[in-house]
Amino acid sequence: MENRSGYYKVSLAAILWGTIGIFTRWSGLPPLELAFYRVLIAGLALFFILPRGERLLIIHTRHSLLILLAGILFAIDILLFFYSIKLTSLSNAALPYNMQPVFMALLARLLLNEEMQARHIVSFIFAMVGVGVLLTPSLISISYADIAGICCALTGALLLAIIAIIARKINVESITFVYYQMLVATICLLPFVSITNVLDININTSVIILIIALVHTALAYILYYDGLKIIKIEHVVVLTYFTPLAAALTGSFLFQEAITLYTVVGGLIIITNGTMAVLKR
Repeated sequence: MENRSGYYKVSLAAILWGTIGIFTRWSGLPPLELAFYRVLIAGLALFFILPRGERLLIIHTRHSLLILLAGILFAIDILLFFYSIKLTSLSNAALPYNMQPVFMALLARLLLNEEMQARHIVSFIFAMVGVGVLLTPSLISISYADIAGICCALTGALLLAIIAIIARKINVESITFVYYQMLVATICLLPFVSITNVLDININTSVIILIIALVHTALAYILYYDGLKIIKIEHVVVLTYFTPLAAALTGSFLFQEAITLYTVVGGLIIITNGTMAVLKR
């Protein structure tokens, strides 16, 4: 049952990340400001949840440098992701950003010596095929802004994969690891943000920021890292492809981004493949 819960946690986190694009666009905030408020509020929420001993863990853990590195990489990653959404469509941002599982699988093989069985490789290939089919229409007509957005997302995906490997390698509770990610990222972004602009944020935007910070950031990453510690990397790779499916569907229904036969077929492949990964664990 414990292993099964890991699959559910990773799947839910992937779906939540697939919906962050709509809230990003609804916020209307520049990427830098949104990134800062996201990590600041998530960090404050976790600060009040964590016991004092966990909040001071970084002082007396041998993993302090890795935790600090993860926070710095996370600050860069979320900036790249928000800029990607600003530059291109939700689905175009989803494809390269969701190369993160590919990078993670490769890094796990190189750094953690984790092997992939033949059936897991087949499942991974089907996941990639599903994403490719899902996003084919978006890639047929591509602009320079789209290319820039895709490059931002691809770089962010690599950084996120490195963070995931760090989270899997060190023996720290997921909620504590996420807290320090938020804390370090907030410090990194603070010098570049104009705090006076906070007075111009209306109630609707404030609610959207809270949702992104608490649901798409604090909750989603805790679920993801909890699942990552329980299930195999190759299964994580398959399940995280629910993210581009959710991004494509929300982009279609809420922003009139075209929904086609490609979306339906690619989505079915991803859903079926992810379900099989859970049932045949």
